[in-house]
Amino acid sequence: MASGGAKENRAYKPGKTQILLHCLETLLREGKIAKSQILSFAPISEPTFTRYIQEIRAYLYNFHPGYELEYCKWDDVYILNKDMDSSKRK
Repeated sequence: MASGGAKENRAYKPGKTQILLHCLETLLREGKIAKSQILSFAPISEPTFTRYIQEIRAYLYNFHPGYELEYCKWDDVYILNKDMDSSKRK
């Protein structure tokens, strides 16, 4: 008898929300995220990844003003930093 649940062998492509949540979770857990790491996981282009990073920056600015997302060109990663002077955003 077939069940109404999802099939175990079926893989679902992650959508925008899941990709953004995965990026944020990785940043919170590891403190950094590489573009190559996400592009290998998600079926998105580099410009789409850049837009997603901007969404995360805006989210941090609006809801977690003590944090900043900075790009480290040397290592080609985005790093989540705690802003010690978050009073400048009040």
